[in-house]
Amino acid sequence: MSDKQMKQVKEQLPDKARIMQAFKPYVGNIRVIVRLPGEKTDTTYTVTFDRETDYPYIEPLAKEEQTCA
Repeated sequence: MSDKQMKQVKEQLPDKARIMQAFKPYVGNIRVIVRLPGEKTDTTYTVTFDRETDYPYIEPLAKEEQTCA
């Protein structure tokens, strides 16, 4: 993921959210682990890219799919 795409991911998150880690799992899309403001646990998002514009879209990963890093 490029610096520009990482900036676009950050723009989709609430203010003061911290990206703890971003990684590419062996199978599947890029994942971003985020600490949301006021939360004590992390939230994992999966990143998908628009085929035409290469814009990254994030959506929360289902709780049962999330694992501790």
